[in-house]
Amino acid sequence: MLAPSHTLDHHAVGTAYAKMSSYYDLLFEKVFDGGRQKLFQILPKDAPLKILEVGIGTGLSFHCYVPRWHVVGVDFSKAMLAKAVERQRKARPTARVDLLQMDAGKLAFPDDSFDACVAAYVISATPEPIKVLEEMKRVTKPGGSIILLNHFLTENRFVAWVERKISPWCVPMGFRTDLEMKPLLKSAKLDSCRIEKVNVFRLWRLIECRVSED
Repeated sequence: MLAPSHTLDHHAVGTAYAKMSSYYDLLFEKVFDGGRQKLFQILPKDAPLKILEVGIGTGLSFHCYVPRWHVVGVDFSKAMLAKAVERQRKARPTARVDLLQMDAGKLAFPDDSFDACVAAYVISATPEPIKVLEEMKRVTKPGGSIILLNHFLTENRFVAWVERKISPWCVPMGFRTDLEMKPLLKSAKLDSCRIEKVNVFRLWRLIECRVSED
């Protein structure tokens, strides 16, 4: 059973990332870029894909896009999205990019709108991770990919105990460290076709799921 996050809510997330937006890139750009690049390498470069990036943040993934893609990036935080708009103006991504403020648990897109949906370092920073995955699944075309890049509760029992203990202390920073991968995917009725450990100490997991064509 997926343990609930009792204290991570939309207000906590909004407040945390409004504060963090001014120094987010300094902390997370280089450290987590390896995982970001691997995520987007999964997607075909020569196909005219329409991709939804959930939790696009400050736009740190812009350099991973290719010209034939149309990427729609959404984020809950106005402050983070403002940084992404500024980055888009300066960096001019090679792909077409549209940026929208939106709650990932209530995506304002019709069913089957995207060839792929991705979320990098997002799922443990949302109060309703199952709902977000269900929405990502809803808007992804049958046969399309949902790709997650995230930290999940480790299999090591001692480290997992530590992660559970420190999770309440991480909530003011807008994320939790006790989210379990398997119960989450099961609850969202998603089956993984790829799981790869990435980044420093391989503590983050890159997960690809295919949306059923039934």
